[in-house]
Amino acid sequence: MMKLITEVLCFLLVDQFYWLYVVLRTSQADLQRYHSFWELEYKLHGLSLIFPNISRLYSIGHSVNGRELYVFEISDNPGVHEPGEPEFRYVANMHGDETVGRELLLILAHYLLEGYVRQNAQNIDLNRDFPDRFRKVEISCVKYPSPNSLRGYWNLNKESLIFFMEQSHIGIKGFVKDENQNPINGARIQVHEAGKVVTTAIDGDYWRPVIPGVYQVSAMAKGYATQTKSVTVNIGEVTQVDFNLTQGIGRIVPFDESR
Repeated sequence: MMKLITEVLCFLLVDQFYWLYVVLRTSQADLQRYHSFWELEYKLHGLSLIFPNISRLYSIGHSVNGRELYVFEISDNPGVHEPGEPEFRYVANMHGDETVGRELLLILAHYLLEGYVRQNAQNIDLNRDFPDRFRKVEISCVKYPSPNSLRGYWNLNKESLIFFMEQSHIGIKGFVKDENQNPINGARIQVHEAGKVVTTAIDGDYWRPVIPGVYQVSAMAKGYATQTKSVTVNIGEVTQVDFNLTQGIGRIVPFDESR
């Protein structure tokens, strides 16, 4: 599952068929101009109409200016968290003047959706669900480069944008469950040599990107004994490490709710 987040304006819905025509017709022309907030919303709604089975557009709230904060999701099962499948998130236009990253994510959405449909016609499943990783797209040191340069930015960064998503399948992943095989939501996973702590999702699944090496990985949850395992991660691979925690036996690690 991949999610693209941007800020756009609300507007009145118009005829769906005109929408389809405009969105399909302008996918390549988008590389030659900047979009207003109104146009961005128009495009995102159009994409969700054309590809309803592999995309979803929804709002997560409003900006300080009252504009919708939209998320555009691409997945083989939009709106569904699938246990064991990581999720990936690109964010552009965190600030209103980060225009190049915003335009490239719009083109990336076109590229992924149209590519998926073309390949699926040949019975090849290109869907890749990506881990819950946050990636902010800031491409250019110039705030408003010439619109004619957008195609060049896309050509320079397309492979990198896709390659970065593919890295979500490299590192460590797994499930944390109790002794009865019930998933533990909110358990903390610590890779001792890497520092950052991640938490499990509702199904007890987690993902932790790391470079190849040998690691000590601990799973911790409130009221459970901590479990630690030694893990070897090879180049270009993901290593699955599952934990089964036991209540009230062994050392109970104090659980900091703020972490």
